[in-house]
Amino acid sequence: MAASRQKPVPSIVWGLLLLALLWTGLYYSQMLDLTYAGVTVVSKGENRVVLRREDGSLQTVSAEEKELRSMTVGEKYIVTYGHNRLRRPFLMKVEPYPE
Repeated sequence: MAASRQKPVPSIVWGLLLLALLWTGLYYSQMLDLTYAGVTVVSKGENRVVLRREDGSLQTVSAEEKELRSMTVGEKYIVTYGHNRLRRPFLMKVEPYPE
């Protein structure tokens, strides 16, 4: 009885898969839109904060616990947050608002 032999996957398929993974990784890590804005903290949640920009629009941004602890509702800050098609907006930097 002959053992069944599986056909090997062509190297072109592995090459395309590797190229797709590299492109996704590059896009995910490097292709970010950065927003630098003066904001007022409207509310804080477990892993998110709602910010009111100076133009009056609201933005919900993901944040780490240490950043959330340093922010107070109703206070003004200068923040930098990143976003792209693969990620929701996330807080990158928080600075006190210059008075």
